[in-house]
Amino acid sequence: MYIARQPILNRNLNVFAYELLYRHSKNATYYQAFSPSSATATIVGGLFELDLDVLLDSKTGFINVDEHFLMDDSLELINPNLLVIELLESITFSQPIIDRVKYLKDKGYQFALDDFDISLFSSGIIDLIDIIKFDITLNPLHTLADSLILAKSLNIKVLAEKVENFDQYYDAKEMGFDYFQGFFFSKPKIVGNIPRINLKNFLHIQLINEMNKAEPSIQAMARIIERDAKLAYRLLRIIGKKQLSSQTIISAILHIGLEAMERWLYLLILQESSFDEDENILRLSLQRSKFAELISQNSKFKYKVNEIALMCLLSIIDAMMETSIELAILPLGLDEPQKQAMIHNTGPYACVYTLVCNYELLSDEEITTFCEKIGIKKQSISNYYMLALKFSSDVMRRMRV
Repeated sequence: MYIARQPILNRNLNVFAYELLYRHSKNATYYQAFSPSSATATIVGGLFELDLDVLLDSKTGFINVDEHFLMDDSLELINPNLLVIELLESITFSQPIIDRVKYLKDKGYQFALDDFDISLFSSGIIDLIDIIKFDITLNPLHTLADSLILAKSLNIKVLAEKVENFDQYYDAKEMGFDYFQGFFFSKPKIVGNIPRINLKNFLHIQLINEMNKAEPSIQAMARIIERDAKLAYRLLRIIGKKQLSSQTIISAILHIGLEAMERWLYLLILQESSFDEDENILRLSLQRSKFAELISQNSKFKYKVNEIALMCLLSIIDAMMETSIELAILPLGLDEPQKQAMIHNTGPYACVYTLVCNYELLSDEEITTFCEKIGIKKQSISNYYMLALKFSSDVMRRMRV
C-alpha cells in the first residue's frame, strides 16, 4: 500500500501543504480502495509510522475523511499541527457529526470542506471550517463568485482544485482564491509505502483483549507482537531512530503508550488487507525468533534475549518488503550490534545470527565452533531447534483458526 502526495500552493506558488492520497501500488495513478475508511486508515497509519520530514517536508498534510473515520479515535494519533481534515461530500452533517468536528477543532485540528455545496452556508458546520475546496471542473469559475464572497465574509480560506492549465490558475487567482491544486502544478507522486499486513483474527483479538484488561501486561503484548515479523517491523518504524534504553518491542510499547497502541491497532484492522502473507516466510520468522530466544537464554547472551530474538524475527524482512535488508531496517533505529549482524554479519551478535539463520546448512564442525563462541552446549542446539519448529507450527495453526 502506498501514499502519494500532491502539492497545494499559495498565491506566490510556494508549497503550502500536501494532500495525501492512497495508492494500491507504486505504479498506480488513481485512487482504488475497498472503502474511503480503509484508504484513510492507510494514510493516518503512514503519518504515524513514516518519517514525517520526508512525507510532509515540514508542511501540513490534507487527508480525506468519511463519516465513519471521522468518528474514530485513530485521528488523534496525529499531531494537530500536521493535519487538515478534509471532510468528504458524502458526509451528512448531523448534530453528532458537528459535535465531533467541534471536539477535534478544540484540540487544534483544522478542517476543509471538499466539493463544496453553497447550501452548507446555512448549516451548523460552516463556523468550524478553515478552508473550502472548489472543484473548478465541476463548478466553472464564473459560477463561484457568490460563494467566494460568502466564504471571505466568514474568514474562510478558499482553494481551487483540479487546476489544469495556466488560464485557470490566473483566473482563479484574480477571483481571490488563496490556494491552488491540480495537474497544472503537479500530479500526485508516491512518497511512502506501508507494508500490507494481515493480522489474522488470532493475533488482533489477543492484542485487543490484552489491552482491554484492567491491568494489561506489556510483556504479554510484546509476546503477541513478536509472533508477526511485519507487525513488529511496523511498530519499530513508529519509534524510528529515537534513543530508547533498549531497542525491543517492550521499549517500543512503553514509548508509544497503551492508548496510542490501541488506536494504531484499530487502524491496522481497518485497513483489512485481503492479501495473505506467504505462510512459509511467516513460519520461518517465528521459527528463527524462537530459536534465537532459546539459544540466548542459555548462553552468554542471556541478558540480551529480547534484542537477539527481535533481530532474528526481522531476519527475513527483506523478503517481505522486497528490498535489501539494509534498506528494510533503515527506519527502525535498531541498535548498532543488531545492524552489524544483520547487514554485515559482524559484531557481538553475529555468531548467534549466523547460527540461527543458517543452522540447516551448517556442518557439524561449524555448529561446534559457533556453540563455543556463544557459550552454549552443542548437545542442546538440536533440541532448541526442534522446540522452535514446534512453536512456529503451533502459532501458524492457531492463526488459521
